[in-house]
Amino acid sequence: MKNLLISVFLIFSFLLTGSLRADEKVYFSNIENSAFEAFAIPLPVRLDINGQFNHDIPFIAPENEAAFEGKFYPTFLIASGSNEKIYALSKTETLDSDNTLKMASDEDGYIYIKKSDLSVGFGLNGSMVAGATFSIGLAPYFGKGKIEERIITSKKKKYLKELEELAIPQSKEIFDSWKIGEKLSYYKKGGVQFSASAGYFLVGASIGFTAEGTWKVIMHKISDDKLVAHMRKMKLVSLKSGVSAVVLSTDARKYWKFDDDFSFIFDFRDEKAINTLKDMLKGRMKRVQELARDLDVESVTAMAHENSKTSGHNFRGSFSIPAFFSARFLIGEELEKSTTEYYKDNLRIDIYKGEIARYASTGGAVSRNYTRYNFFDGNVAEIKAIQGEAEKKVITWAHYHYLFQRDKFDKKTLDNEVIKLFRKIGYYEQIKLNAPVEGKFGSVRIQFDTVFSNPGAVRLLNEYKMSTRDDFVTKGSSLIRGYFANDSNAKLVCGRLQKIKMCEKIFIIQTRNYLKRAHKYFSKMKEAWRNQDHSAVAKNFSRFGKNLTKNLFTFEIFKELFGKNNIKMFLSVQGDEIARYQKEIML
Repeated sequence: MKNLLISVFLIFSFLLTGSLRADEKVYFSNIENSAFEAFAIPLPVRLDINGQFNHDIPFIAPENEAAFEGKFYPTFLIASGSNEKIYALSKTETLDSDNTLKMASDEDGYIYIKKSDLSVGFGLNGSMVAGATFSIGLAPYFGKGKIEERIITSKKKKYLKELEELAIPQSKEIFDSWKIGEKLSYYKKGGVQFSASAGYFLVGASIGFTAEGTWKVIMHKISDDKLVAHMRKMKLVSLKSGVSAVVLSTDARKYWKFDDDFSFIFDFRDEKAINTLKDMLKGRMKRVQELARDLDVESVTAMAHENSKTSGHNFRGSFSIPAFFSARFLIGEELEKSTTEYYKDNLRIDIYKGEIARYASTGGAVSRNYTRYNFFDGNVAEIKAIQGEAEKKVITWAHYHYLFQRDKFDKKTLDNEVIKLFRKIGYYEQIKLNAPVEGKFGSVRIQFDTVFSNPGAVRLLNEYKMSTRDDFVTKGSSLIRGYFANDSNAKLVCGRLQKIKMCEKIFIIQTRNYLKRAHKYFSKMKEAWRNQDHSAVAKNFSRFGKNLTKNLFTFEIFKELFGKNNIKMFLSVQGDEIARYQKEIML
């Protein structure tokens, strides 16, 4: 009976520990590209040929002699998931003097995002028991999924339950039933995974290799007559190693991803465009491209062709109590090279992007379903004409993104998140917000974005002469001491710890370490810029920026390096019960 309970517990823990996903593609799409989880039941649980638990395997033989036993057995998995998000379309341009958020109006409608996916896997595993359990297996898998982004008039459960699915627009009548702004994405994927693992009692270690291919279609209605459609093909290869113990698991991954994306505009006033879209949905891309290049056909327009290669690595961890609570986190870094041809503008743009991200989320019956996510990316673009002898241009920029989302927001949660954001960027008076009601006000998403523009980056790389590392670090310490000389500042930054000198010391120590690393990566970035190694510039730009977006003191130094005129900062707040609010932070 004891073994049975342990087995059931492990199986539920495994099934509820899925791949980490960002809330939406705009945040960090490559987080979704982690390899599919292993299909083998977590060790030491095993199935017999009939799919029943086998409890007769001796883990420790009499007189401490290992009992060797080897078997092959089938493994399988059927996993499905769904997720829904609702955001009010109500928008307010300004807030009252006390910065109180405003409630949404039902008359303005809502954006309803519904995601669903299904994966099926099967394979054959071989195992051997000799004191510990060893397993090796090969498992192919298949999956499909869909994302609908709808514009709806009500968020009541009855309305959502009766809402029909968004149909693929294979006729003018179906297309007319779509609202402007609605989107539909669907994908199919398949792959194979090899895994090997070893476990003793409730602890296991594993390694794995995955090769996966995905075919994806994205459609977006942009006007009464026109639809933008993307055909995207993706390939993923990944390696992982991990350790698990009942409800805890961690793994490290290295991956390579290859994407190929074609995008077109279809004018539904022409039957030829509708038939061409059907060809595209069937994968007949040659026919679509030929028609798009035909200057006599105005109803099908080729927008762009993009292909990209990405290499990255991440470290992930999870904790799960089946059905009640789960928590996950990811720390990752990747480098991407993409080439995009914009046919109408006769432009070819090669972009090198380095990105470092941190992601955490919770789920389950007792969770508030929070997501916390931030990234910094550094970019270098080479722009030239597809045809002709136009001079090549090189531009560089960076982007810092911070997001927090949670269900059942209230005043206390809002106040805490504003303070957390302030401790990262400063500007408390401009970002402080007040709750619209005393109690709960639904799901809320707080998002902050900073764009560091090309003039500032060029100034930094070509003109700025960085001081020595010691002087750079001393500058940060002086900034902190000056800030803490004001008691009101100390109270805001440290909260209850404002009277403890240790708070100031902690900031000085942390900031010193961040600035040391930033100085190192700036030197590497500048050397790569001189050598015109744009891939290395992007990689070190992301590492440089990551260390200068750690707290309000490093952020202040970052702004000084770039020049405030070369930086744009935006704060936006939205939810299912509050009106969307967005403002530019004035520097």
